[in-house]
Amino acid sequence: MKPTTSASEHAEQVAIVQWLTLHHITFCAVPNAGKRSHAAANSLRAEGLQAGFPDLLIFTVPPAREGACGVALEMKSRSKTARLEPLQKHWAGRLIDCGWVVLCTFGAKDAVDQLRALGYGR
Repeated sequence: MKPTTSASEHAEQVAIVQWLTLHHITFCAVPNAGKRSHAAANSLRAEGLQAGFPDLLIFTVPPAREGACGVALEMKSRSKTARLEPLQKHWAGRLIDCGWVVLCTFGAKDAVDQLRALGYGR
């Protein structure tokens, strides 16, 4: 597994985690990024970790989308070159098919704006 999370993307995700916690929203992070030994990467893949899966899963149903299962949130940096990779697009489609709302956000402010549009944080 190659490291894909920049320091700024990390800080943006930490800010979102703090916001979700402040608003008592049930969520978890998916630790896909980061440097690992070959053995550790193989062990995590054997346990089910899959490349391209979104960064955060929000299990609290979005108030504005009551029929949804939850929200899968892919965090991107605010860089002009940030984009979804093919495996991330694959997972977005699969999750949408399963009833999830999928958001691709560019920085913490964008994430908060999109989450508020779904009714969170009120």
